[in-house]
Amino acid sequence: MLFIIDSSTCVEDPNTGGKVGSYKRMAEFAACVVEAFDDDVQSTRVRVAAVEFATEANVLFDFTTAIEAGGGIDSSIGASDRKSTRLN
Repeated sequence: MLFIIDSSTCVEDPNTGGKVGSYKRMAEFAACVVEAFDDDVQSTRVRVAAVEFATEANVLFDFTTAIEAGGGIDSSIGASDRKSTRLN
């Protein structure tokens, strides 16, 4: 599963058609999707990655990163202190 998330300013700026809280809603959506596959994600049958972009792309976590149970993918998106470990 790959999440590509728009983190540009216009996402939250009402003057450009955005809405305050949109980035958080995208993170919560990603968390809900991953939660639906939680058993498969925890067993690494399903891998998850996320990239955010504005003027440049930033890999938040890649397919070799395991999201720990309770770590919360929504807190992992846009957070530098996410709970994760590298997979071989």
